[in-house]
Amino acid sequence: MPGVRASWTDATGREAVQKVGTNALPMLVRMLRAKDGRFARHLWRIREGHPILKRVVPMKPPVSGVVNNVRALAALNELGPLAAPAIPKILPMLGDPDRAHVAIAAILSIQPELESDILSLTNVLRIKQTSISGASPSLRHSSAILALSTFGPKARGAIPVLLDCLHSTNGWVRGSAAIALARAGAPASKVIPSILTDLPKSNPAPYGPTIPPTAASWAQEQKRIEDWQNWQMDILALAEFGPKARAALPILSNLQSYPMINLRNVASEAAAMIQREDNRGKR
Repeated sequence: MPGVRASWTDATGREAVQKVGTNALPMLVRMLRAKDGRFARHLWRIREGHPILKRVVPMKPPVSGVVNNVRALAALNELGPLAAPAIPKILPMLGDPDRAHVAIAAILSIQPELESDILSLTNVLRIKQTSISGASPSLRHSSAILALSTFGPKARGAIPVLLDCLHSTNGWVRGSAAIALARAGAPASKVIPSILTDLPKSNPAPYGPTIPPTAASWAQEQKRIEDWQNWQMDILALAEFGPKARAALPILSNLQSYPMINLRNVASEAAAMIQREDNRGKR
């Protein structure tokens, strides 16, 4: 989610937004709130399958909620901070498990300057229900935290909340919080020990996938992939801390022989960054 920007496929939409400007904000907020009209799509399919209905029932093809969402995000991205007056209308969506991802993208598109608007992303952490699409609360939490991380020191006010997230039972949330804390300027002494506890201290036992796969082996493989992703976020956070993370160098050295190339590479790059910055400070 963070870093994702909706863009135009042609200049027509961009020109329209530039011309209408902030007058379009009420309409854009409605488009952000749009959900898929499943009933309308069902009627459209019935109509399209019957020649007589096509002649006697006038009907336009329904526009999906996702299409409306993407169009609104592209417009908000074009307006940028000028769309800040729409934020109060977007905030309630941050607590909705089905709309939070759209609201997060909208906040990123607008790039607000007010600290209160930036810190509103922490409202997503209140979500406890799985979304209608099946996205877990933890996935929403992680997305909001990574979005928060893009604001760097402007998100300093969220440090206490993010420190709590370091103790989450979900690895995605812990890894995301580590990155956000590093970028927000949290004290290294309060973050790095938790990161080091999270990282593996040795290589895993040899593992081969079960053929044919079983439910247990599939769950094990998913857990392995999730761990690798979380550890990569942890390592990226260590790199953000620079020389303050020199205590992590022994673990990063061990990880450079880990049987997963992405993890080896990111560990090597983080160690080089920490040592490079450390050497600069000694000159």
